[in-house]
Amino acid sequence: MPPLSHATLGASSAYRWMECPGSIRLCQGVKSSSSVYAEEGSAAHHLAERCLKKGEKAAQYEGRFIRRVGDDFSILKSGATGEDGDFEITEEMVQAVQTYLEVIASDVETNPHAKLEIEHRFDLSKFYPGMFGTNDACLSQPFGKLIVYDFKYGAGHAVEVGRNPQLLYYALGAYFDSDYDEIECVIVQPRARHKDGPTRRWTTYPRDLEEWARKQLLPAAEKTGAPDAPVIAGTWCKFCPAMASCPTLQAHAMEVVKSDFQTIPLPNPEHLTTDELVKVLQSEDLLKTWLKSVSSYAQGLLEQGQAVPGFKLVRKRANRRWKDGVDLDNRLFKYRDLGVYEKKLLSPAKMEKLVEEKGWELPVHEWIEKPEGGLVIAPESDRRAAVEAVSPAIEFCEDFV
Repeated sequence: MPPLSHATLGASSAYRWMECPGSIRLCQGVKSSSSVYAEEGSAAHHLAERCLKKGEKAAQYEGRFIRRVGDDFSILKSGATGEDGDFEITEEMVQAVQTYLEVIASDVETNPHAKLEIEHRFDLSKFYPGMFGTNDACLSQPFGKLIVYDFKYGAGHAVEVGRNPQLLYYALGAYFDSDYDEIECVIVQPRARHKDGPTRRWTTYPRDLEEWARKQLLPAAEKTGAPDAPVIAGTWCKFCPAMASCPTLQAHAMEVVKSDFQTIPLPNPEHLTTDELVKVLQSEDLLKTWLKSVSSYAQGLLEQGQAVPGFKLVRKRANRRWKDGVDLDNRLFKYRDLGVYEKKLLSPAKMEKLVEEKGWELPVHEWIEKPEGGLVIAPESDRRAAVEAVSPAIEFCEDFV
């Protein structure tokens, strides 16, 4: 579905501009770029939308490819080969999308008289110019319950549902034309670990939603229009198009690493206090994103012909590929059994599905294992169990027991 024109004060960026009103001013004229992760998320949303509208299961699309076509996406026919920039509908994507589909299906069954709207578009510009958007889905029963869904495919950061500005914004858009007794906000994020699981729910009420809009949303929107709207750095900076050139964020980053461009090298981690170490860890994602954004901004300058002393544009290493337009299947047909095609064993999930469909008596579960994952640092809020570290000295002693 082609998107509406970009909402200056859109729902997806509400967390940012409500905390940093000046970001709207800084973003003017800045070309917004989309990462491969954002594109993959949009592709997964396209699959979810298609399955919802057609009443299909995501598994039937596994192995096919999703391609961007202008402002929309298209699922290639079965058997079609993907190209650079296409996204394969993997087992992981299927499982994530199916989780989202099943959450909605369960709610529809519980609320049989409610109306399901998919990719629900709304307009709040009468409250303040530039406010409109599209939420993933909503289930509504006037004078009953309104359920607003947000499917998040991202795996990096688990999003909280309680008083989430984006979901409240969506809820306001869905609530605007009707009356409801209660409003439930639902985030479905299957690929990110959270102590409450992949599906998080939070309930609010019309009077509270109206109060939030009156006391927080609209005042924040009005602040963005001020010439001197404040620029405030924080976790909301992560996806800001202007983060590479933001002076406030740069100052914040330099303060975190206790350095500047003339103080090299950065502090040795062994010389940091525990409090300083925690502060750096908490800012890790923000700093990584900022540095990546700076690199992308500098590359853009070089691509426009501007000089960046000490840096240049070079070509990435590229692998050879088959030319477009060459009908290789027909040209190589007589060689198909002579090694020009590779055969690949199915994944455990696909094999289990095939064995079940065929009715074969194969103990495939006995041939499958899930190896122990490596160690990685995570915040205490992560729902995974902590791993007790073993001192090398203890391991050495145990070898001689």
